[in-house]
Amino acid sequence: LGPSSPDDLFEGDLKDRAQVLAWLEDRALKERISPEDAAAEEEAAAKESQDQSSSSSDKEETTLFGKAYAETKVESESDLTNRLQREEAAVILAPFQAAPNVAVGKKLGELDGSGMVKAFACSFEGETSSKWRAFAYGKNAKAGAIGVFEDAESAYNAAIATTPSGDVSVIGGLQIEPFMQRSLTNPEAPPTGIVVFSVKDDVSVHVKALAKVLSATTGVPVAQCVVSDDNADDKELMNRMGVTKAPQVVAFHQQAAPEGDATQQPPGSVSLGLAHYDRRAFGPPTFRTLITFAQILLQQLDPNAAAALQDALLEDASAAGRRQAPSSSSGSSSGSSSSKKNAKP
Repeated sequence: LGPSSPDDLFEGDLKDRAQVLAWLEDRALKERISPEDAAAEEEAAAKESQDQSSSSSDKEETTLFGKAYAETKVESESDLTNRLQREEAAVILAPFQAAPNVAVGKKLGELDGSGMVKAFACSFEGETSSKWRAFAYGKNAKAGAIGVFEDAESAYNAAIATTPSGDVSVIGGLQIEPFMQRSLTNPEAPPTGIVVFSVKDDVSVHVKALAKVLSATTGVPVAQCVVSDDNADDKELMNRMGVTKAPQVVAFHQQAAPEGDATQQPPGSVSLGLAHYDRRAFGPPTFRTLITFAQILLQQLDPNAAAALQDALLEDASAAGRRQAPSSSSGSSSGSSSSKKNAKP
């Protein structure tokens, strides 16, 4: 063994057990940790802190309906009454200590920001909080529940069945030209519109929501054009609009004529651009994906209208919806195709 430094020598009474233990403890605290061990300890502490932070974040974001939708907590009967009186959207009310339901949360998330349907959850026990309940759309329709249900899915279906379709123009093939004419020449809205080609006249809640929000924020109209595969005129119309099979969503908009092409167009005609909703880019059509499609189009045609639309979505969305809000800043038309046609406005 090498020589010891003065600090390593015990100068007390070896018979005094307390002194010996104190000296040994003090020396142990002064033991140097190797750089490698110190780095390992620091890395382990950082990882533990990160894991705790991640776990805490997950707990904050995960709600009764998963991460897709954040429900509104209701603290009492009077709190419920006050909230319902102020709410226009249809409402589903979760019972006290309801089991999580991610499937219904996904459906609520797909409509988040539309103002069509919202979810409340009871934080109190009582008769009202014992089962799932549904309340109809409209501020004057909340006097009582329209139904009491054993499960969230039934309550959700009952609630969305009360949502209005008044903002959607349900038309036939012969009415599409007048609809497009009004849309392109309306001075109070961007020169565009959206048509949903469908084989049925029942309007989905997602198309209702799209039309409601666009009408309130930008004035852009939405129509559902009912077509038949057996009708020759409908087939010809779909071919002109670039639709191979219904259902399909198509946006049309006025665009400048190509240079040198103005003399070739009939007097009073406009150059018509078409943008097709691409499922490969956006996925199945829901309110959230349809509104993103509309935002991308508006960002190119009227950035102010796109910004107004974005603000409205953020204002009406739940906390989860605001985190996932589609951005109007994208200037890309990814997922859409554009073609030019001459059409009478």
